[in-house]
Amino acid sequence: SASSRYMYLATGLLKITGTGEMTNYALSSSQKAPWDSYKDSVKSVNIEDGVTTVGSYAFYQHTALTNIEFPKSIVSIGAYAFCGCTAFTSFTIPDGITTISEYMLATCSNLTTVIIPEGVTTIGSNAFANCSKLENINLPNSITSIGSYAFYNIGATTIVLPPNVTSIWNRAFASCSKIKSI
Repeated sequence: SASSRYMYLATGLLKITGTGEMTNYALSSSQKAPWDSYKDSVKSVNIEDGVTTVGSYAFYQHTALTNIEFPKSIVSIGAYAFCGCTAFTSFTIPDGITTISEYMLATCSNLTTVIIPEGVTTIGSNAFANCSKLENINLPNSITSIGSYAFYNIGATTIVLPPNVTSIWNRAFASCSKIKSI
């Protein structure tokens, strides 16, 4: 586990410093991220170099969050890390990530664009579920697996499947009423 520290500034900036892995958090009150009490006012997060992972539930339902700066040292983002971050309109998965965890960006209801870098091989179950405004998503050629309900109820009209996809789990594109072609 990382020796990480955080500092919240009245401007809405949350700075996270340290080395190694960020703790995986949970929904129970004793296991929430230490900055959870600021979730309605954090607008921007800066994770400094040295931190290697974003823990599960780290920014769960941070409804004011619009911007996050990842360091080059990030190699993993946990499940539900940004689930319910309704102020996001775009999100760039950082280089070095190979798996988009389950529910990572689910219910980000104003998210319109996601940038996924080459190198990501797996999109976890429900990763983008109920991102109903998500229209712009390019899947890189490195993708081999798309989890169940991964794109459930998104707003895209077209999805281009990369040639290396070998598994698409059940209902990966269910309730996508706007999709005209895959």
